Amino acid sequence: MGELIHKLGIDWKLLVANIVTFLIVLWVLRKFAFAPILKVLDARRALAAKTVDQEKATREALAGAEAQHKEIAAQARREAGDVLVAARTDAQAMKERLVAEAKAEAEKILTEARSELRRERAAMMDGAKKDLADLVVNAAGAMIEKKSGKAFDAQSAREALDEMQS
Repeated sequence: MGELIHKLGIDWKLLVANIVTFLIVLWVLRKFAFAPILKVLDARRALAAKTVDQEKATREALAGAEAQHKEIAAQARREAGDVLVAARTDAQAMKERLVAEAKAEAEKILTEARSELRRERAAMMDGAKKDLADLVVNAAGAMIEKKSGKAFDAQSAREALDEMQS
């Protein structure tokens, strides 16, 4: 085998020196180059994984916020509808109350007007009765004076007429 190695032109000392040099270079690269490069790669991998996780969490939060927004909007529409229905109901109740109050006030005014009309009518009738009584007394007095020739006492006749009406 020694002859084969010699025929191939391999020098043992040079081969061993190259292997030692290769191992030293490999150790130096591993110690000073590969370790920092692997640290940077690991840091980048961790950062990429963290970014992916954050992006996933952000998408989930966005989906949750959108769902919450839709729910709030739907609830606001429901509440607005409820407020509108309540406002219409209150307006209708207020309208009915105001109409009832107006009817009651109109009825009160009408009742008062009727009472006033009755009082005025009664007063007018009393006045007409007195005027008629005075007219009758005066006419009767004039007829009595004409027929009897004596003076008629209108005051006594009025007093007698008032006693008869009472």
